[in-house]
Amino acid sequence: MNVIVPQGLAAKFHGPANGRYETMTNKFGQNLSVLRYEADNAKADVIVQTGLNEPKEKYGELHSDLVSRGYNVHAMDWPWQGFSDGSPHHRRRHTNTIKEDLKDFVRFVDHVQSTRKSSDVPLYMMGHSYGGHMLSRYVADPSHKADGVFITAPMIDFYFIPNMPFRSLSSWGTAAYKLAKTLACVQGADAYAPTSKDWSPDDRDKGGDIFSNDPERKHVSNLWIGANPKAQVGRPTLGWVMDSVKACRTLLKTDFTHLKTPFTIAVAGKEVIGANEAMYELAARMPNGHTIEFPDAKHEMWQCTDDVRNGMLAHIDSDIAKLRTARGLSNS
Repeated sequence: MNVIVPQGLAAKFHGPANGRYETMTNKFGQNLSVLRYEADNAKADVIVQTGLNEPKEKYGELHSDLVSRGYNVHAMDWPWQGFSDGSPHHRRRHTNTIKEDLKDFVRFVDHVQSTRKSSDVPLYMMGHSYGGHMLSRYVADPSHKADGVFITAPMIDFYFIPNMPFRSLSSWGTAAYKLAKTLACVQGADAYAPTSKDWSPDDRDKGGDIFSNDPERKHVSNLWIGANPKAQVGRPTLGWVMDSVKACRTLLKTDFTHLKTPFTIAVAGKEVIGANEAMYELAARMPNGHTIEFPDAKHEMWQCTDDVRNGMLAHIDSDIAKLRTARGLSNS
């Protein structure tokens, strides 16, 4: 892997020093980039799944926080983004379908299982936004391997335009799906959706910040992506829009009554991308579903201020300690 650490990026955002890169290949022949870190005498294995268009490396500070707590960390870039393969011809954020992404995630979990030093410790899973959607879909299958789940600002229902009342699960969602389908017939499913374009640092550095409330962490994403051309993925295609609308409707109908796994959704009080109401509704449908809200947080909750991040880390520590106790393992 040729990953360039950005100039000007503070050391705390680099991630632990002992990262190991690996590659998986999916059914489409795409190489998927996998990264793992090992802690001494690990108390748990933790999977950290990114959101849309996020390279896993931008979570370096979180990876370090987890390793310092004694947790092994495992991360994978979704196909079409980060350091995984998309198409040889362009880097739009297209899709193999969300169903196929879910199969890739199952393949990744199997890979994690094969590399774990001990199956006695808990396997804890974390996901942000698109990653949170995928983890919700993953645990709907009774054969899932998650001992605990913590997701932030998940894509359960989303606004097509931030701060605008056009939601994927509203009547506008049906209209947007039909529009995307019509355009795809003319332009192709891998054509950009309306308002989509190639990656540009101006997308975050101009206008109001809807992602982070921290003056330093808000720049981490652009630094990582700007330094690494392969990670410079544009906005979604028509195919991704169609598939994501269908996926949210599927999740709305999914039965979770069987799910006994602890499942927590962290909600950002100043969210304008995902619909918070849908997050509360999803947690309420799960026997062990919980929500915790951080009123000042914005969408990229792990890139927010220390009080937000420390609150979430404390919850994860508590979850893992309970899982270890239930297995008869010491927390000292």
